[in-house]
Amino acid sequence: MRIEGTSAPNFAIFTAPVQNRSTSSASGAQAEAQVQKAQDAMMRTLEFAFYKQQDMNMKLVRVVGELYQGKNLDSIA
Repeated sequence: MRIEGTSAPNFAIFTAPVQNRSTSSASGAQAEAQVQKAQDAMMRTLEFAFYKQQDMNMKLVRVVGELYQGKNLDSIA
């Protein structure tokens, strides 16, 4: 990369970091493990949200059924 100023040329050299295979494979395995943990956590979160959604749907169906039948509802339940 070459950067020129107004008075004199300035040179900046960009070098890419060099990694040997042992560190790159170890860091790759570590990254893969982190990705797997994140996927597992997301699946647990989605399963919990789905479970709660089903629970809420059942409560709403019960409330609508009792309202349709003209029953008194317990607001605490």
